Amino acid sequence: MQKNKYSCFELHGLQNIRLNPLDSFPKETDFRFVLFVLAILGADLFIYGNFYHTFFGESSISPSYLISLVLWMLGGCFFNFIIAGISYFHKPEWQIRKENLTQLKDDHFRGITSYLEQLCDQVNLANRPTFLWDTDDLSFDGGQVFGRLHHYYIRLPDGFMGYFKKSEARSKFRAVVLHELAHIRNHDVDKIQLTNTIFLSFLITSIPILIISLLQSPFQQIWDMGWRFAILILLVYLIRRSILRVREFYADLRASIWQGKSDVLQEIFSEEKSSRKTCSNWLKQLKLKGTWELWRYDQSLIKRVRLIRRADGYYVQFCVSVKLKETIEPSHTNVGLDVGLKEFYTDSKGNTEPNPRFYRQGEKRLKFYQKRVSRKVKGSSNYRAAINKLGRTHLNISRQRVGEACA
Repeated sequence: MQKNKYSCFELHGLQNIRLNPLDSFPKETDFRFVLFVLAILGADLFIYGNFYHTFFGESSISPSYLISLVLWMLGGCFFNFIIAGISYFHKPEWQIRKENLTQLKDDHFRGITSYLEQLCDQVNLANRPTFLWDTDDLSFDGGQVFGRLHHYYIRLPDGFMGYFKKSEARSKFRAVVLHELAHIRNHDVDKIQLTNTIFLSFLITSIPILIISLLQSPFQQIWDMGWRFAILILLVYLIRRSILRVREFYADLRASIWQGKSDVLQEIFSEEKSSRKTCSNWLKQLKLKGTWELWRYDQSLIKRVRLIRRADGYYVQFCVSVKLKETIEPSHTNVGLDVGLKEFYTDSKGNTEPNPRFYRQGEKRLKFYQKRVSRKVKGSSNYRAAINKLGRTHLNISRQRVGEACA
């Protein structure tokens, strides 16, 4: 009887004998990435060669023509990869600046730094990533790993950080972070960043060259070459998609080995899928804007959610059951208020507050936009735009009144 055929892992005191594909078989990410680069090279050579033949073609093929053709084709490929390399090195900084990401510290979440360091030590990760906090993203979708060689970042949304705050949901937080760390351990972050930047550079540089060359060709040649180009571009796209899918497979596999079980990840994915399915029945999916930390409240405390449509967009009102106790020291003074039309109010001491008359101040603008609405054809796009502008003006006046009353 043959023994030790399978790798043995000891996880949290449990011994599971299972086949480890990460050590027993080579990962397909490297092979597919090489295949993707070769497909991009073939597509670039094909596109730039056709462009040169269309505009600078000669009736007789001479050695000088072949040399210039080869140089043009290689120059096009080199230019494509130069653009991809520049994007690869600068894209992480662009993303951090664009999304206004901040580095996670204990000042934001107590104990978060030591907890993440323990996870990195557990998986024996030598190249530690930088954990960033996205305060504007309130979703629970999980993290995102990105970066370049030896400089990796893991983006964690503000809504997802609620799992860390709740002790009963911290296992979900741990599972997702391990999944992102598995990408770094599998050495596929650089491949994915290069894949995306090369594909984007291919769309920006090569596709316009292809369109220009086809427009200058006869109709029969457009048909003969067009379907070949379409198949080639589709092949590049499918290889790119396969790289993205296979990297997730290996990250899930390694994370499940670290986790000892895959139930936590399946639970998160099933919850996300069910929530999106529920929202897609009517409201599709809403993305909240702002920095409201709704995860501080348990879901049982949210008694009512109300969706309101205003002239400037949609708003969601959350009615939360919270016990507030305010201690106010009495001033032992009395004052009377008389609300009027000429003055906003007059107190018993003779002090008055002038009436702001926001409607009178905005009446001229209301008349102007009302006339614009009456001049438009009902049902047209210009009519709807004029109605929206008139509604925004009314909404501005209403908010001025509320702001004055609450000041």
